[in-house]
Amino acid sequence: MEQKMTLVEAIAKRQSVRDYDMTALSNAEIQQLTDYAAQIEPLFPGKQIKVRIITPDNVKAIRGWRAPHYFAIYAGEDDASLVNVGYVYQQLTVYLTALGLGTCWANSVSPKDSKELDGLKWVATIAFGKEKNGQAWRNDPAQIKRKDMGAISDQNDTKLEPARIAPSAMNNQPWYFTHENGKIHAYCVVQGFMKKWMTAMNRIDMGIALANLKISSDNFEFEAQKNPVPVKGYTYIGTVTM
Repeated sequence: MEQKMTLVEAIAKRQSVRDYDMTALSNAEIQQLTDYAAQIEPLFPGKQIKVRIITPDNVKAIRGWRAPHYFAIYAGEDDASLVNVGYVYQQLTVYLTALGLGTCWANSVSPKDSKELDGLKWVATIAFGKEKNGQAWRNDPAQIKRKDMGAISDQNDTKLEPARIAPSAMNNQPWYFTHENGKIHAYCVVQGFMKKWMTAMNRIDMGIALANLKISSDNFEFEAQKNPVPVKGYTYIGTVTM
């Protein structure tokens, strides 16, 4: 499969696709995707991620829509592992968009057969395949509904635009960024008691936003500092230079 756009273009054009042509991709096409995912370096080394590609007959879906393929992703349940999941697999979904394929982070879809793999727990599912009507991307990035820059950053920083428009579970947009001496600190919202169940998804969302920054910058670097400046209502994830 050949790319139809650059990865940077695909960040803004990607949308969640729920209407798929149920024709399966070829083995060669699947191999191309798994090879691409295998070469993506995680943010936090040493945190293992495993993935299975499963078919529609092996998923349990709360909603009725179906896709020809799903990535079932397994990882640890600690913060670093969950951030890694979002970071690695958002880069893959952007690549799929650039190839003209549809994707959807499908929180309502889980594997039927096993919620564990080699000691790791199932944490996320991504549906993917050819979009039924032939176009998997949005024509007008202005359609993206997100918070204003002032709500997610202490500065009006255009470098953060790819993170601002990143997808998130229930469009919760849990990220906040602060600037210090040329570095950008990334924080994730701390959920109250009624929304504690969203905490794991929020960590994955942080990885998704950081993946968009990685794709859009030639000089992206990430580190976890020991004593970041605290931000009320948020927990520190890591520090970026771009």
